[in-house]
Parts: sequence; structure tokens; C-alpha cells
Amino acid sequence: MFKPFWKKKKPPLTRLHCLGGNGRAAVDIVFIHGLDGDPFLTWRFGQEPSWQTWIAEKFPSFNVWSLEYRIRSSWWNGGSMPLYDRALNVLATISSELDGNSKIILICHSYGGLVAKEMLKAAFETATEYRSFCDRVAGIVFLGTPHNGSAIPHYLKALNVAIRASEALTELRQNGSELRQLDQWFRQKASTARWNLRVFYETLSTKGVRVVDENSSDPSISGVTPIGVDTDHIDLSKPSEPDVRVKRTLNLIEEVVHASAPGLGWQLTSSVQQPFPPPNIGIQFANIRHHLRSDEEVTNASGRVAAAFTPAESQNVGSPGTTSPLPQEDIAEAVVARFQSTLELP
Repeated sequence: MFKPFWKKKKPPLTRLHCLGGNGRAAVDIVFIHGLDGDPFLTWRFGQEPSWQTWIAEKFPSFNVWSLEYRIRSSWWNGGSMPLYDRALNVLATISSELDGNSKIILICHSYGGLVAKEMLKAAFETATEYRSFCDRVAGIVFLGTPHNGSAIPHYLKALNVAIRASEALTELRQNGSELRQLDQWFRQKASTARWNLRVFYETLSTKGVRVVDENSSDPSISGVTPIGVDTDHIDLSKPSEPDVRVKRTLNLIEEVVHASAPGLGWQLTSSVQQPFPPPNIGIQFANIRHHLRSDEEVTNASGRVAAAFTPAESQNVGSPGTTSPLPQEDIAEAVVARFQSTLELP
């Protein structure tokens, strides 16, 4: 039976897909696709290896999410919301899902980077009820995001869109004051927000055109240098091996961990992630017992050990008269509990 081309499947609702983690993790990593993107195909999720694989290997306890939302270049394919409206929609969706105290890292492809920036701007200026949520954003990775809009005419040519451009595409095509204001706001805010940032751009053409080049990708922020990658715009978000994109992103995650837990070190292996106190920090058993009620708590509630971590205390961690350390897993649990700020001492 003939099906009219305008009667296509319903556009997707905005939602977060959880790809891995352990619930209330210390860090939530959110992938945001771009124009005409997909929450799975854009990132090669479901294929091995992928972003999900590399993050899980080094940070197995961190949550990985992928955002799904309606963002089409043409109304024939579903259209889109204006950038500001979409940013509010995404902000409300993500904040409702990630309602803990975790640090948040955003990994964005193309237009997804503009959504992330507009989302932060809205939380700080107009939708201030989300301010505390955006204060948790600690890092952003931009993959082919046209910060200054200079590559938009090439973008339209590459997409080969001739009629019925969606709202999102129209905004980009106009290269109007809104994008310039967003770029200026983000540049100024980055100087005080202390976001960890990474920027990548393609060096190969898409349908004969460089969609986002080094100039368009540059957010003009001191200390943030765009890195070129030998790929086109579409494949920029799809690394098939742990190249500079992956390694620099994993490094950003590690920086966020260190910045969020000052005074603590992290022991990272290919399959195990364990925090540990640096050599100059120790705990006397008496200090630990000060916070515990019973022997059972000594062994089963090791999260309270974190409360005794201070640089002024001695080097040894063990029972009275000994230098034997507490089990590594107890210390790990204790530091994670402190890091997540979920433990309240009596």
C-alpha cells in the first residue's frame, strides 16, 4: 500500500539512553549528537571498539549516556526546535535524569556543541532554577562544533539542503547575532567557570567541502587549542581506535576526577579504578574509631574512613601498635563516598 512520504514515523522524544555505569556514579558522561544525528550511530555505539568501550575500560564505575532529540535539517524529515527552546528542553531532560551530586562531562558533535553552550547560558541567565545542575558541568569536548558560524554556508552545501530548511538550519544559515552572542558569552564565562575543554575539527572534506575547519572550530579561549583530525565531519565523532580524540578525552575525564577530589590520587588500570590517599596522608586507627560505633562498622562501613583523611595525621593506616594498612577496597570505598558527598557522619 502506498504510504505518503510526509507520513513518516513520529519524531523521537528527548531522552537519555544509559549505555553503562553503576547508577549513582561519581561522574556522568553525556554524548550529544548534532544535526541529523543519532544517539547510537553518530558515535558507533554498539560496535567494538567505541567510545563506550574505552571509557568503560578506564573508568568502569562512571555512567555513560547518549542523548536522543529531534534535530533535523529539513522539515520533510521532522524539523527541529529553535536553539534556545531545544537547549531548555535538553536541560530539563538531563537534569531530571542526573539528579545526584555527580560531576558531568558533555561530549558534543557539531550542532550538539551549540546546544550544550546554549543550555549552560540559559541556566546561568534565564532558567536559573537549573543553575545548581550546570554548576556540576566540569568538562566539555567539542567535535566539529562551528563556534563562530563561519563555516555555515559550506555546511549547507555539504548537506545539500535546498527546500524547507528547519528552524535550526535557518538559524545557522543566517549566521545572525544570536550565534555571535552565544560565542562571546561562552568565551567570557569559560574564563571563570573553570571548565575542562577539548576541541577537535576535521581536516578532510565532506562531499567536497570542509564543513568545520580550524577557524570555525576555534572557540578563541586561552589555553584551548583546536586539534585537527584526519577524517571528515561525519566520521569525526566515530573513532575506530583510541587516537588523539579518545586519549585527550580520557585525559579530560581524569583531570575532572583530580580537580573534584583535591588531595586524593587515583590509581587507574585497564580494568580497575581505585582511589588512594597520597603518600603524605595517613590515618591512625584511633582516628577512624572516633567516627565508628562498633567493630562491625569498622569492617562494613568503611566509607566513614574518609572523614579521617587529613594531611595533619600520621603516615600509618592500621590498628593500634601496627603499621598494617586497611584493605585497599575499604580505602577505595571510603574515598568514593567522600568524593560523592553522600556520607554524613553522626
